[in-house]
Amino acid sequence: MAKKEEVIHFDAIGRPLKVGDPVACANGKTTLLIGTTTSIGEKQIRVVNFGLPPKSLDAWGEMKINGKLRYSKEVILIGGEDVTMYLLRTIK
Repeated sequence: MAKKEEVIHFDAIGRPLKVGDPVACANGKTTLLIGTTTSIGEKQIRVVNFGLPPKSLDAWGEMKINGKLRYSKEVILIGGEDVTMYLLRTIK
């Protein structure tokens, strides 16, 4: 069995992405998704909103994977102070 190589993705300006990094990306035409990367695949990464678990139960009791799949060139890695200010503004 062949061993899988570790995939390295880079954001839109060339910085490497890892699982757990805070990122920002487009969510539709007019909204912005700010969240964390929860998994990195061969072609895409999964971005989940802050405050949502990576997996949850749907209405029928079945496991559902939260988040959006995005190509790595569609996301921007954001810094710690940016995330802190966003969370302070949005948490009520």
